[in-house]
Amino acid sequence: MIAASKETGQILTVNQNYRYASDFLKIKEIVESGVLGRIVLMRFTDHGFSRRWDWQTLKQYGGDILNNKGAHTIDWALLLM
Repeated sequence: MIAASKETGQILTVNQNYRYASDFLKIKEIVESGVLGRIVLMRFTDHGFSRRWDWQTLKQYGGDILNNKGAHTIDWALLLM
């Protein structure tokens, strides 16, 4: 994608829209305040997954929940470290 962007002169960007979810922003505020002390373990549970029937979730196309939402969860973890 980077090569294609350079070749065509098109702008390439990454959009991590989950960064701006109000619940995540509140968690981030609490963690950064230090009130919880040193964080040594984070566990994420997603109860909002709505089943999709396309390449993002169907195993025959290489999809699964990690493909569909994993980047967002990993992004949250990295932002909280």
